[in-house]
Amino acid sequence: MNNEKTEVREVSFNDALRLILRNEGLEAERRGVEFTKERAGNAVKYFKENKTFKYFMVNDYALIAVCYRKEYNTNEISEIYVSEKHRRRNFASKLFETALDKMKNKDWIVEVNASNTQAIRFYEKMGFKRYKTIENKQYDKPFSTILMLKTVNGSANFETAKNKKAS
Repeated sequence: MNNEKTEVREVSFNDALRLILRNEGLEAERRGVEFTKERAGNAVKYFKENKTFKYFMVNDYALIAVCYRKEYNTNEISEIYVSEKHRRRNFASKLFETALDKMKNKDWIVEVNASNTQAIRFYEKMGFKRYKTIENKQYDKPFSTILMLKTVNGSANFETAKNKKAS
């Protein structure tokens, strides 16, 4: 049995950046598009400019990035990443449970690539329900995402989420 320390801690944007970019690159690969410097720069800009983000990590191989989305009145999981060799050890569950505890009293939303069945199963295990499929056409190759919701207190404006268009 591995006695490795697995404490979840809140970290800064700079500490989270390497894993955010690794995850963004994997997501581009899933969509069959190139992860260019421009796309990397756009991801950095998005996370850096959004001051409501909180980042939680386990050592340097597991990350969750969550933010408050005013238009939905929810918390949103924007990134979740666990390095391949550390998967299937409950790190993602620990990260989500920590984020849920720290960002209480709001419902949750996540948009998942429809081809990422492992992520969809994880979110369903965490209590998310499939809400809507969205066709995204903003990249070189169109792809579908699934909007998933987790109700904690009924605070979310899910009608806004229901009408969400691909951006």
